[in-house]
Amino acid sequence: KTGVRMTNVLRAAAECHREPLPESLRAALTMAAVAGPEFEVAVLRQVCDRDWERTLGAIDQAEGAGLIFRIESIPGRYRFVHTLVRDALCEALPALERAALHKRTAEALTRLHPFDDEYLGDIAVHFFEGALSGGAGTKAIEHCKRAAERANALGRFEEASRFYEIALTALDLLGCRLETKRCDLL
Repeated sequence: KTGVRMTNVLRAAAECHREPLPESLRAALTMAAVAGPEFEVAVLRQVCDRDWERTLGAIDQAEGAGLIFRIESIPGRYRFVHTLVRDALCEALPALERAALHKRTAEALTRLHPFDDEYLGDIAVHFFEGALSGGAGTKAIEHCKRAAERANALGRFEEASRFYEIALTALDLLGCRLETKRCDLL
């Protein structure tokens, strides 16, 4: 049974990459793919710049096609059946458009979870990935620093190191050579 499911997952991933999906389905899945391996419908609602009813229909269609599944224990949350499906959708998206979606996703997560530190890492990474679209570099640095401090406090030192590295990379992308800012991160 697992072999059959994996074959279906691989087939779905290949079809996402090879054959065009209907526009509303591709748009909804692309927003979801940028949001992450798991995504919240509430985040998509904030990111969506299209007809929301069509987007909801597309999410149902994607679930019916076996591309995503509902996480029963968390209302309004879905997961891609396999990373290949998500990767195929992300790779088909032009870099600047992907960056803009990351930035909008970070902004949506910030609005939806303003005081929930669990989301700091996700927000930081989305702002970093969204830096190409402009205006997200400084927010990436701020959120990476906060995520690193939180990880340090929880004893997750490798995770903290990763967020500090991302923040330093964002500084470089901004062309920021301010030693005080760099020292704060080191």
